[in-house]
Amino acid sequence: MFPANVSSSSLFPLLGFVLLILCHSSLTGAQNLDQICDASGSFADNSTYQSNLKLYLSSLPSKGSVSGFLKETVGEVPDQVYGVSLCRGDVNASECRACLNKASLDVQQICPYNKGAMIYYDYCLLRFSNQNFLSSTDNQQVPKYNSSSVTQVVRLSQLLHLLLSSATDWAANSTKRFATGEMSNFTSEFPTIYVMVECTPDLSPSDCSQCLQSLFDPLPTDMVGRQGARVIGVRCVMRYELSSFSKVPSMLKLTAPLEDATQLRSAGKKKNAATTALAIAIPAFTALLILSLIYICYWRTRKRIIQSAYETVPELITGVESLLFDLSTLRLATANFSEENKLGEGGFGAVYKIQKEANNYVGELDTGSFVELLKACFTCTRNLS
Repeated sequence: MFPANVSSSSLFPLLGFVLLILCHSSLTGAQNLDQICDASGSFADNSTYQSNLKLYLSSLPSKGSVSGFLKETVGEVPDQVYGVSLCRGDVNASECRACLNKASLDVQQICPYNKGAMIYYDYCLLRFSNQNFLSSTDNQQVPKYNSSSVTQVVRLSQLLHLLLSSATDWAANSTKRFATGEMSNFTSEFPTIYVMVECTPDLSPSDCSQCLQSLFDPLPTDMVGRQGARVIGVRCVMRYELSSFSKVPSMLKLTAPLEDATQLRSAGKKKNAATTALAIAIPAFTALLILSLIYICYWRTRKRIIQSAYETVPELITGVESLLFDLSTLRLATANFSEENKLGEGGFGAVYKIQKEANNYVGELDTGSFVELLKACFTCTRNLS
């Protein structure tokens, strides 16, 4: 009860302030994030299309808040209105209704006379058009991101991809096509990453998965390293923050691997080991290559020498044949193989000096020249002995 000395008139400002707070609280999440006014067509006042649009928008809050998703058509072609609305999967029916009510009022002020428009809020989204887009999976989207960035950009991108991929699988295989998730152990400043993904429930699991993956794989360039971002589309939405924003506990909880000093030292050891291996392998390979080249050069040179030797063999044989005489001639030329005419031993036998008086019998040999009796002659001397 109020004190007796307080007049009822003095309570009006206080009640007004309380109502303002309550009203603001009920509309939290119903603040306009962005809108797209379709310039492809317009309608006139008191037209059939305007009547159909007003009918659709007036019934939207009550119909759309029942399940949080509404896909509807009003009127007949060519003045038919096609509409889709979606409330966030973690808001209750009253919050959904309040958001859709605000959307239906705002869109008529922001996009007057446009036959098509999209408007986005934190708790809900709305799109309508005079073109049938209800069966399309096209996801016309609007990106939003926090102006602040993190220092560990690469780590954030890697963990986000892992967390969003897991949340996408969860949402695509759930009835509401909605999922929330978190990953701990990001950094000491920002311990946890929070995500939320959602598709319109009429999408198939594969269509929902593809729609969500298109939002973060890859992540839009402007969003890389941001402390928070979202992509709002008429068919699917994605959001991540470094502080909790969901109205329900996370459905998916993951733990990121710690990036501690031990891991850094291990990475350094692996890098040093790789460097050492290269330092050993490169000189060894170079030495092997040089030895191979030397061997090839030696082999080619030796081959040429052998070939050259073989080319001279016919001449040597011819020379040998020219030095073969009958035994009587040899006896005469060497005084019956006299020891006085013996000069020494050659490769194929004894070597003798030709006598001057034998010159008439061996005219093709110059007097005083030396003759090496080859294998045949050597055989003769062996037989004689």
